[in-house]
Amino acid sequence: DAGIFHRDLHGGNVILKGEKVFLTDLHRHRLYPGGVPDEKRWWDVACFLHSLRGCFSPETREEFLRTYLGREEIPPQLKEVESRVFSRYLKHVRRDCTDDSLTHRQVHVKGLRGWTLKEISSQVLETLLEEHHRAVQEGGEKLRKGGRRSNVTLFVVGGERVCVKEYRFSFLSGLKERFRLPKPRKAWINANLLNARGGGGMKPLAFLEGWRGPSMAEAYLIVSSPHGYVEMPRYLRSLYPDRERRKVFMEALISFFLSLQDDPPVWHRDLKAHHIMVREMDRRWDFALIEPEDVRFKKMGWRWLVRNLAQLNTSLPPFVNRTDKVRFLKGIVQEEDLRQLFRAVAKRSSKRTFVYIS
Repeated sequence: DAGIFHRDLHGGNVILKGEKVFLTDLHRHRLYPGGVPDEKRWWDVACFLHSLRGCFSPETREEFLRTYLGREEIPPQLKEVESRVFSRYLKHVRRDCTDDSLTHRQVHVKGLRGWTLKEISSQVLETLLEEHHRAVQEGGEKLRKGGRRSNVTLFVVGGERVCVKEYRFSFLSGLKERFRLPKPRKAWINANLLNARGGGGMKPLAFLEGWRGPSMAEAYLIVSSPHGYVEMPRYLRSLYPDRERRKVFMEALISFFLSLQDDPPVWHRDLKAHHIMVREMDRRWDFALIEPEDVRFKKMGWRWLVRNLAQLNTSLPPFVNRTDKVRFLKGIVQEEDLRQLFRAVAKRSSKRTFVYIS
């Protein structure tokens, strides 16, 4: 209303002192004596709302907009501008996690190099790597997955639960990574993008990689895995036979699946049930995708929707019945598309091997 177009109006640039409000970082602002044009106004509003996402509910957000605009209808242009603001934010996240930035720093540990959150020291990373290798050698419950190409460990350090995924390469397979964005580095970038997008409470902590001449030899993705997260098939086992609780969970799962289609959309090339982590908190559920190297940030068409649903269908525990599956499908598509989708998923599922893992 004062005719100021700020350009970067996030919450950190607004200072409150009693009932007075002060703006900072005004070196790029522009004055419009006749009033800020709508397009510029929407940009500032979108930046402000984006910076405070997670601080208030969707209902509070709508109430704020209606009060600010002085009308019930929220202009559709605002959603388009919010999408542009969020895309800009994700570009910053992608850049910052692979550079010295406000949030991350480059690091060299035991012949490996990579990036880590600024608050994590090199000594802590050395400890995590030592604990990982010890778990791989000893086996046991800390070793969640062991193989020729990768090892996954889960252990507690300093009261915090940490997951480490180790990628291993032969000379020839590692040589391929020289000519593309290496798969482990893609996992690190995607994990940071998912975290920025709001993809659960599993936060990427560090990434380290080692090369043998022109060939990638090894890499490590280190992620926080707060207590309570379990693979969805294992969680479903604890949920049955509580029919009412199962129904409420299915509604939460539908909301999570639909949220993947929000801008920017997310789809997973290998959306098996055990690649979805679940944490229950006070009758609410938090979901997180793992195997981030298989995540893509693009709109999912019908073909990929059928593929993902077939992957889910053939990896769910056998006690998940037809009623639950139909309820899930009804929640993600229109009624007129339900029969066609059900047939397509059934046909695709019949060509896949059952891969229930828990």
